[in-house]
Amino acid sequence: MLIAFPVDYSSHSTRFPWAVTLLSILMCVIYFTYQGNDQSNQQKAVEYYFQSKLYQLELPGYVDYLSQKPNENILKPNITKLELYWLSRGDSEFQQLLSDNKVVTTEHPFYWEWYTRHRYYQYLLNLDTTNLDGFKSAKPSLDDALTSLFLHGSFLHLLGNVLFLIFIGRYVEACLGGITTLLSFVGLGMGSVGAYYLLSLPTLYPLVGASGAIAGLMGLFTILYQSEKLSFFVNVFFFSGIFRFKAIMLLPIWIGWECLQNLWLSTDEVAYTAHIGGIFLGAIAGIFFKRFFPNINPKNDNPEHQQFEKKYAQAMYYLTNLDFPEAKKILLALHEEFPKERAILYKLFVILKLEPKSIQYKEIAQKIMELKLYDPDELAIQNEVNNHYHYYTKLQVVDGQKS
Repeated sequence: MLIAFPVDYSSHSTRFPWAVTLLSILMCVIYFTYQGNDQSNQQKAVEYYFQSKLYQLELPGYVDYLSQKPNENILKPNITKLELYWLSRGDSEFQQLLSDNKVVTTEHPFYWEWYTRHRYYQYLLNLDTTNLDGFKSAKPSLDDALTSLFLHGSFLHLLGNVLFLIFIGRYVEACLGGITTLLSFVGLGMGSVGAYYLLSLPTLYPLVGASGAIAGLMGLFTILYQSEKLSFFVNVFFFSGIFRFKAIMLLPIWIGWECLQNLWLSTDEVAYTAHIGGIFLGAIAGIFFKRFFPNINPKNDNPEHQQFEKKYAQAMYYLTNLDFPEAKKILLALHEEFPKERAILYKLFVILKLEPKSIQYKEIAQKIMELKLYDPDELAIQNEVNNHYHYYTKLQVVDGQKS
């Protein structure tokens, strides 16, 4: 399993992500109220199907139907009645034959008994809101495409989507604002459903969940923050850690991972094609925003960061003009105010290399050497600092012995 999301939001925005919060609350309210009885209603429908003996009339017809399709060898040996039921339930062509009375015909001696029980079974099915309002690729509807974004199949499904929406969506909202984020969520979500419709086989299994829309926000995020080095929590199977790299690097990783899952886990219940389509569409939306709204800046709403940028630019001006005392003064003050900003440490070390006997040199060098880094460029800097520090430490020891 691959999980990756940014974790340093506080340094990018002081704005409260109201749109992301609203979407999260809305999905939770819908799940715990409107969808509150979905699990029990679905169980009632399945139980009634077998208790009413509907399976005795319908499932043999489904086996005969499949036997007439030699290219669809999907019946495994020793398949159970329940497995056969779920296969038939998602098969749109077979369900249409049932509705047209071509499986259990009007001449069948138990037709009216079957018809009455089948109608009541359909009523029970539609008590399950995922079946009623989810998107079915065999019966596409714009209404269902929209409502499916806010429905979830289980609590864990909801929890995972809400967490990713918060972790990713707040960064998008910091760039685009609340209204545009809401519109992007809906638009990219509808687009991901469209991708699922185009890339998947027709089925009556309902597609539900916000993951396609969130995948769209993920693609959008990678473009909006493409040149920014951010800290990410990354988990790959049993290995996890905090890594720092440019956001754009996640775009091919996320797309590749979804494509691999689509190939390996094609029988899974997850709509990977919706995820893939969402990420692609999100990236395209990000390119659009960058092209036509060039002033978008992921950090432009954070007063502290604006002040940091101003002072840092002053320090770089003095450093460029070889005014090391003024540059050092500003950078030391910035380090006190922003101790986690590694760029300050690196620039301070450039200046303090001229004073290898100073206490400040030792403090800054040690702080850099203690950093847990993964970025190749930063590791190269750390290695340079390590070599420089130990070289001058040895020189000082030799000088002390001579004296």
